[in-house]
Amino acid sequence: MENPGFGLTLTDSDPTTTSDATSAGPGTSTSAGPTSDPTVMTDASSDSSDATGSTSTTDDPGTSSTSDATTDDPPTTTDTTSTTDESTTADPTVEPTDVTSDTGESSTTGGITQVDLPLTISACVMLEGGPGEPYLGPDACEELASGIFGLPDGMILTDKAVTGNGGANREAWLYIRLDWPEELEGKQLLNLTLAMTVFEAQNYPGSDASGALYTTSQFDKNTLTMAPSNPLVLLHPDQGAIMPGQLRTWPLDPQMWEPGTSLYLMMRTNSQTGSCYWSNEASDPNKHPYFAVTYDG
Repeated sequence: MENPGFGLTLTDSDPTTTSDATSAGPGTSTSAGPTSDPTVMTDASSDSSDATGSTSTTDDPGTSSTSDATTDDPPTTTDTTSTTDESTTADPTVEPTDVTSDTGESSTTGGITQVDLPLTISACVMLEGGPGEPYLGPDACEELASGIFGLPDGMILTDKAVTGNGGANREAWLYIRLDWPEELEGKQLLNLTLAMTVFEAQNYPGSDASGALYTTSQFDKNTLTMAPSNPLVLLHPDQGAIMPGQLRTWPLDPQMWEPGTSLYLMMRTNSQTGSCYWSNEASDPNKHPYFAVTYDG
């Protein structure tokens, strides 16, 4: 179902995403976003490094013993066999679908603590379009995007071609930043999961795409006001359709977040419908985006 206020006219696909453009939206086409750089910028004080994968160990020490004892009078035979087969699997992570606590709350069980950390920055930008369609930074992007549904703010999005409320077919990118908090000093991170709630509005039916998640170079709202921060390394390809009010999660390798640094992430899409999420400015705090972090210590 095509999304009111959003639409795409491009049919080319992003080679690093899994979403497919299947129908054309209103308006004219825009140029595709920049290509990915194979490396991640690192900053000793404010940027993150990337690592992938999780660990799982399985031990299966099967052992067996057989003893045969025979006597002459009366001839008897004793055959005793014992076999032990034990298997253990260690998985230090917490399933992302288990994220249920409200933003900012924490719980501790047996020395393991889960805390929901609010994002330092949740923002979107709109890339420069044709003549008279300039680049829009975070404040202008959120105002335009939210205004499509009659809100002054509270919604951010990624879209290949925004058509409503003066979007002029510009491409929108979504940005996420999380700064390292003091409460994690000296802790061992076990789980790191981004959680965002899909936008809800009477005229928003959801989208056929969640958006693909990338690392990006470091940014703040001032730098994003001047220019976008480009995607670097793909962390999650597009996860498919999203529904209004749905909590969507993106589990990450906790080792990618080095102590004392910030996480810099962004989303982009080739979808024909806008992938819209509540921002830090949503009137309901329970809808704010956050990171679910589980740690030991």
